[in-house]
Amino acid sequence: MVCTAAAFCSGATLNAVTEGKQAVESGTPGIAGGNNTQDLNATRAAFFWEVLADVADTWAAGDWTVRVNFATGNTDCTLEEIHICRVNSSCVSQETLGSATGLGLSTSAGQQDVVVNQGAAASPNAGDKIIVVVVLANAATMGNQKVQLTHNQLISSPYVAAGGGGTPHYYQHLIGQGA
Repeated sequence: MVCTAAAFCSGATLNAVTEGKQAVESGTPGIAGGNNTQDLNATRAAFFWEVLADVADTWAAGDWTVRVNFATGNTDCTLEEIHICRVNSSCVSQETLGSATGLGLSTSAGQQDVVVNQGAAASPNAGDKIIVVVVLANAATMGNQKVQLTHNQLISSPYVAAGGGGTPHYYQHLIGQGA
């Protein structure tokens, strides 16, 4: 992973430990994944994936589907937001490509699929990449709560290979590639 933890385009406050992983094209879902445990005490950017999208591809408008697999959930915590950010080679946010906010989805054990619309095509520069930021919230009044995520799912994008006519790209959460 090249980018270190940041809020990127989400505008959220970082959790005390915000974990990042890489996601690579053409992965296979269901590969046994590593788990991250987050201690949440508020609404925080808790996880992110650095998507290694090819800048030669067409960064088309359309829907991203971000699949988040909670290994150990928590009834006091919710999945609140997902942001798709374009960052430059120095990991500085260049633009928000799409956001899904106000989700209020359960983090109880199991998978949540979130569709994030990228309303317009993007024009990446050399070295640009995508960051997918997951924002979680803790509604508990009893302090920090734990949420555990398994990195074993696909992120689908509207991006197609250079020259068009291809099928949209899928990116696998890559295990063991931490920030």
